Amino acid sequence: MASCSMAGFAYGQGQGAALSMDRAAAYYAQACDGGNANGCSNLGLAYIHGDGVAKDEHRAAALFRQACDNGSPDGCMNLGAALSLGKGLPRDQKEAARLFMQGCDGDDEKSCYNLGVLYRDGQGVSRDYGQAAALFDRSCSSGDASACGNLAMMIHQRHEVTKDRGYALDLFDKACSLGDPESCLMLGKAYQEGSGRDRDFVRAIALFERSLKLDPQASFAGKARKALANAYAAATASKAIDSSRQPGL
Repeated sequence: MASCSMAGFAYGQGQGAALSMDRAAAYYAQACDGGNANGCSNLGLAYIHGDGVAKDEHRAAALFRQACDNGSPDGCMNLGAALSLGKGLPRDQKEAARLFMQGCDGDDEKSCYNLGVLYRDGQGVSRDYGQAAALFDRSCSSGDASACGNLAMMIHQRHEVTKDRGYALDLFDKACSLGDPESCLMLGKAYQEGSGRDRDFVRAIALFERSLKLDPQASFAGKARKALANAYAAATASKAIDSSRQPGL
């Protein structure tokens, strides 16, 4: 049944097959019915998002639990996320933390990232910025954009004081390149203000535009649009000043 799960992934990602969420869900269901735990976990995600099936958070949570009980690290991570967010199950941060710890101990980097969020926010565990930073650093090293961005934000807000602001900007740069829109905004502000980076309005504009392209509906999108407008105005004013400084004929 692993082959059905792989087929579902191919259709779900449009890799080696025409993109079809309906077919992806059907193959995941076939894999799950055949005892493939990862197929159950992936089918649960389809129910969470309503991809190829009617959205059903309760059905998704049941599938995550089935996958977890049958040895799927992704299933346990997704079950933890459902418990943490209260999707299809009553919210239970302590049980979510236990599942994330289990997954992280088994080298599941998504579990490590999610556990870091709980330590940062003090949900299900005692707040521990040092532990959160260590977990974000681990996931960031594996290429998780959100982990890089969260670690950068912790340093920027001085919750993780063992690193300096220059390192935070380096992390924002990495996270932005990996696709984290808020990191693009934060790095753009540094270039716009000349804070930790040489002032560069062209670079700031490009970063603000990338942030908005990555997620135009983000909660901080309004700030990104305002920053972009200010950067365009500053760039225009800077050109006018430079022009006035040129020797006349």
